Amino acid sequence: MKKTSLIVAASLAVLTVPCQAVWTTLSLPNTTSWDGTTMGHLSDGRFIYGHNGSLIQQDIFGSSAASAYANAPAGDYSFVTSQFLGIGGFASKPVYSFDGSNITSSFTNITSSYQVYQAVNYDTTSMILVGTDGGNSDLAYLNTSGTYVTLIDGISSYSGGIASDASGNVYVADNDDFKIYKYTAAQIAGAIDGTPLTISDGTFIANLGVSGSLAVDSSTNRLYASGYQKEGIQVFDMTLSQSGTITPGLTNANYQVNTFSDGANNYVGWINRDNWNGGDAVAYGYDLSSQVAIPEPSAFALFIVAGGACFLRRRLGKAS
Repeated sequence: MKKTSLIVAASLAVLTVPCQAVWTTLSLPNTTSWDGTTMGHLSDGRFIYGHNGSLIQQDIFGSSAASAYANAPAGDYSFVTSQFLGIGGFASKPVYSFDGSNITSSFTNITSSYQVYQAVNYDTTSMILVGTDGGNSDLAYLNTSGTYVTLIDGISSYSGGIASDASGNVYVADNDDFKIYKYTAAQIAGAIDGTPLTISDGTFIANLGVSGSLAVDSSTNRLYASGYQKEGIQVFDMTLSQSGTITPGLTNANYQVNTFSDGANNYVGWINRDNWNGGDAVAYGYDLSSQVAIPEPSAFALFIVAGGACFLRRRLGKAS
């Protein structure tokens, strides 16, 4: 009894540093080509995963079982949300609207005039995207009627990541210098109505050295980013101005990061491929956003001890 008390006391003393995330990891189908991989989520937390003309929907949240969308179009998918699917490549390609909750949904081509890199839902009939109608990458609005409005003309030479938070604010990465800017929901609404923005109208948030993939968790006020420029996933706490790198799976630069909710809890998720060929293994992982800690080099030893303390507490709990 005394020994147990000492262990728990030591654990509590060290756990001023949160326990590290314990990622739930699922295997996705191997790649069939060098084409991109992309993921979105439904409102109940289930994933939608796309690669090389194959689009699948998770059957039950937390399960590895998934079913294919019967009418998914062919192509190299650049992005998918619960409402929209984009085809990638180095030219203007189709963007489709569909009902992500229905695996028998039809896919309606709403435009073939723009090269869309990534997008987020804006409302039930429209999206905010990064892409181009020719020239440099823009921030733009596109709806299911095909209406396209340039919100920022020329963010960077090539497109970077985009994300939105629970309040409708939009975050965009400048691919030229990796700076990440925030545009308020009011700014976005005004630009859609005809008041164009410039990149300098945004609030500079951070430079995390990557630009490919962005995600925001409103519950922790954290920004996540990943890309080919750095290994792992970069995380920035916008309240504490702290940043760090998490490596939830393989040590490589092939991560895409996302945040989502199952209607009750908020999560940080990611997909990772082990290479860029056909036959690559693809992993999907996620954990509660509240469990994701920001590693600090000076506190590395504390994290090791904290991890052991978490383990001991779990073991003691099972034994009691």
